[in-house]
Amino acid sequence: GLAGVHLFGPRRRVPYAGPPYTIETKSFIFPICHDPTLYGRIMEVQKARRTIAPLLVDPIMRDLVRSEGREVVRAIEAGRRL
Repeated sequence: GLAGVHLFGPRRRVPYAGPPYTIETKSFIFPICHDPTLYGRIMEVQKARRTIAPLLVDPIMRDLVRSEGREVVRAIEAGRRL
């Protein structure tokens, strides 16, 4: 039969990054909240998402987007340029 070989002996795995070294969410949010330009840009993006959301939920628009997506996929699979 086969027998396993233990090459490294008993040891404890140390995590690559522990809590003191990881980046927290506040590391991203805090600088943006205190920068008026970045915060304004984020508000613009959120407003644009809210504006387009009803259109994407509309069944007619949703079906149009899906059909165009399928056409793009078929063209890519066929090796054609759009």
